[in-house]
Amino acid sequence: MEQIVAEFRVRAKKLHPDKNSKSTSANEDFARLSRAKEILTDPHLRKSYDLWRNAGLNIPFDDWLRKANALRSSVHWFHESPTLSIESSSQYANKFSSGDIFYLLFQLQMQEIGVVNSRRCISNFAII
Repeated sequence: MEQIVAEFRVRAKKLHPDKNSKSTSANEDFARLSRAKEILTDPHLRKSYDLWRNAGLNIPFDDWLRKANALRSSVHWFHESPTLSIESSSQYANKFSSGDIFYLLFQLQMQEIGVVNSRRCISNFAII
């Protein structure tokens, strides 16, 4: 974390719009650098960023994060039932693949609420 902050300071001095008044992209570059520091120094954002990056999705991180937050608010009421609603629900568990954006968003939600067996939750969720 200290290295990230130190690198940010060095680069911020070079990219700051006040020092680069001739550059047309100075504001954008500095804003991008500031956002990177924010993501890498916040543990929650860093965890989300790592999940997004490892997924290899073709969607910008901020867009993915907005979708994750929207999903989080739409399934906040969901709790794993002690028994499956339908005996054959295990067939739905394979509908989600590990590279699927909905699988990743749901996986993030399940990690945050502390569900250990999220595959079972995914199969229940697909039926509802």
